[in-house]
Amino acid sequence: MYRTEQIAYVDQADKPKDLYATTKYAILERYLRGHGPLRVFNAGCGSGELSLRLARRGHTVVGIDPEPSYIALAVAKARACGAARCTFEVNSIETYAGPGGFDCVVSTDVLEHIEDDGAAFAKLASLVRPGGLVLLALPAVPWLFGYHDTLLGHYRRYSKRTLRALVGAHCDVVSLRYFGFCLVPISLLFSRWLRRPLPFQEAVDPGRRPVSTWLLRTIFWIEKRLPMPLGVSLLLKAVRKQDAPARRAA
Repeated sequence: MYRTEQIAYVDQADKPKDLYATTKYAILERYLRGHGPLRVFNAGCGSGELSLRLARRGHTVVGIDPEPSYIALAVAKARACGAARCTFEVNSIETYAGPGGFDCVVSTDVLEHIEDDGAAFAKLASLVRPGGLVLLALPAVPWLFGYHDTLLGHYRRYSKRTLRALVGAHCDVVSLRYFGFCLVPISLLFSRWLRRPLPFQEAVDPGRRPVSTWLLRTIFWIEKRLPMPLGVSLLLKAVRKQDAPARRAA
């Protein structure tokens, strides 16, 4: 199960304003171009932002999260925008016992919160039909592990090598790239050395920091199209192997 330290409720409520998160979501959406409409399982859906974006593109989405307040936000947002293609429930990867056979499983910033990420990923992969897609976003660069990770209850950060090892028994990797190159020195300074919270929300407040907001928006726009050699996140697109281990009966 997740460790007790969770992202603050207000962070989930403000997710649409998070340039970093929304740009990651846009990259993951691009991975689904030419596929669909799909039946998608969103593990750790939070307040539902990515699920609702995928539903607007015609996909049918089942979102789960173990935090009831996040699911309440997701349900309220879905009702407000009439997103009939989205359903949400309080659940975790470990305890989910619903039907599998999804065309795609997507999970953003979740596996780092789970101590046994191997078992959790095996469960996720088992929910996808053979040949189906697996999309992941995870914190990258193990040597950046610091105060930010401890605050959010992370067990680890990933390298390309460790992420390939995690998914290799179940999936063939199609794309694996970094995102957030410009945030590496900021994370190193604040999280690793100063042991302080990352100042991202303040930096992207257009009312208080119009210049830095414009600069980050421009940098993220470039990074969305041009992968960098390093970044604070890893984004993965993989395909479940035809001969991957089958899902165990509950």
